[in-house]
Amino acid sequence: MIEKYMERNKKISISQVDILEFFNFYKEIAKYKYLYTLDNNLKINLTFNESNFSHLLGLHKFKIVSKYKKQSDIIEAIKNNSLNIKNLKSSEANVLITIKDRLGYFPCLNFLLNNVDKVVEFDSTKCIPTKLDATFLLNTSKISVSIYLAIKSIKNNEYNCVPISFFVDRINQYQINRQKEYKVIGFQKLLLSIDLNL
Repeated sequence: MIEKYMERNKKISISQVDILEFFNFYKEIAKYKYLYTLDNNLKINLTFNESNFSHLLGLHKFKIVSKYKKQSDIIEAIKNNSLNIKNLKSSEANVLITIKDRLGYFPCLNFLLNNVDKVVEFDSTKCIPTKLDATFLLNTSKISVSIYLAIKSIKNNEYNCVPISFFVDRINQYQINRQKEYKVIGFQKLLLSIDLNL
């Protein structure tokens, strides 16, 4: 079923959202590392981890998710289907509305990663006040809406990054025109390891 998301570049409706299916899609993405070379010769090495998944979806915003002490507990709840869109909708519909765009465009993540043509060096002082603590925002012009994957350098090394947020910016909240932008001049997608449990 996840194949339907691999080249998707359009939003799905909230009624089509399946968190377990999204998790399996995400695990497929996480099998690779993504290398981007920018026009200023900076190289970004992006890797994914299971523990980033719930935050990228915005699940951390729900009170029923905050009862889980560890990311691994959230993942287990998703795997055994005790944490699903129906539960989120029935317990906190008002929160679900705030992340509706994020959930709808999440199936575009693989397309975004494979088609990044712009990287924004993010400076939170140049936009509407935000808690976003990102080093870079990845974007593609091949999707009609401005969706971004926010990434952060780890261990003060701007070359090795992890994803920290995924969002749609319909109101230019992050003032992209005031941020430094770089073009992507090189891209590689490398398989990290072969999963023998297929």
